[in-house]
Amino acid sequence: MKVAILSYFLLFAPLTVGCSETRGGPSKEVIIEILQGSGIRDNNPRNDFSPYKLRVKAGTRVTWINKDNGMIHSVNTRDRLLNSPILHTNDRYGFIFKDQGEYQYYCGAHPWMRGAISVR
Repeated sequence: MKVAILSYFLLFAPLTVGCSETRGGPSKEVIIEILQGSGIRDNNPRNDFSPYKLRVKAGTRVTWINKDNGMIHSVNTRDRLLNSPILHTNDRYGFIFKDQGEYQYYCGAHPWMRGAISVR
């Protein structure tokens, strides 16, 4: 029985990595935390934003909170749709995603920090 459970986990768990349910909607807020130590370059996107990939409904407010003690960050997109001020520890930046689409964002101070939001 233990072998069957372990086999199931090893076969199907990787399919869910990085997936998230669609959250939010009008008047709803979803939080993304900028994680402690995220300013250290390690090439692992899961160590920077949590969640680093997110699916939300149109009309959802997404709020980033800087939980990286003593490190500044920002939230930016190349087209400047997202263009936060510098976020010090515990600062917040929010944006309401009105239009469906795929949004790739990064930290202006640490450009290797990247995340993605899919709006449905």
